[in-house]
Amino acid sequence: MHDYVTNTIISLHVEVKDNLSVEEAHNIASSVEEAVQKREAYNITVHFDPI
Repeated sequence: MHDYVTNTIISLHVEVKDNLSVEEAHNIASSVEEAVQKREAYNITVHFDPI
């Protein structure tokens, strides 16, 4: 979580299987982003990390 006085941003890293396509990994990251935004009133950025 980053607090920039008037703007709070949540930055998350989601680990995904390394054999997923970029599109599949992006879809997972987008789903996580949407789920968090429904519960919290913050800007959020989700990055995916293949493992």
